[in-house]
Amino acid sequence: MDSEFDPIAARQTLAQLEDRLQRDVSDMRQVLVTDVPTHVVRVVRSTFERSSRADEMGAPAISALKQATQELAENLAGEVGAALEDFEAWTWPSDEAFPADPSGLRDHPRVAEVLDRVEVSIVALLEQHEVPIKDLAGRGAYQIPSYFVAGHFMKSLVANYWRALRDYEELRNKVVEAEHSDVRSARRKRWDSA
Repeated sequence: MDSEFDPIAARQTLAQLEDRLQRDVSDMRQVLVTDVPTHVVRVVRSTFERSSRADEMGAPAISALKQATQELAENLAGEVGAALEDFEAWTWPSDEAFPADPSGLRDHPRVAEVLDRVEVSIVALLEQHEVPIKDLAGRGAYQIPSYFVAGHFMKSLVANYWRALRDYEELRNKVVEAEHSDVRSARRKRWDSA
């Protein structure tokens, strides 16, 4: 272990980094909860507009699709918000290598898994209303917005998050290693003194 490593200072810095991450995560969740419903409505509407099925649907079928779309949008906002509420969902899985150059939320396996639910749900909705999936044309996957949402620019939040997460994970690993080193040292002393 690094002889200049100060575990007390490292834990304080780690706590500061976690506070910073918590703020970034809170802001990103706010953007997602606000923007996911917009994405759902926009995608279903544009798929309807591109689909020849739209010409076959009567007013009641269109109203049912619109109502189901709105309900799905609201439900997904709640699902995404709840699934990403716990800070642990945003930390890096210890059994995976940190990405070399992460740029979006899809680079995080836990977050990507939650965001993938959006497209799966849109596909299910379109199938239920007999709108051909081919008309979706790959636009169902949620992508972070390139405009301000809820007073935040998501691309900046994501870039800040990845920088802070890298620093947090590196320091957390050093702290864990120092703790393990201290435990091994104490056990070695017990062994030697017995």
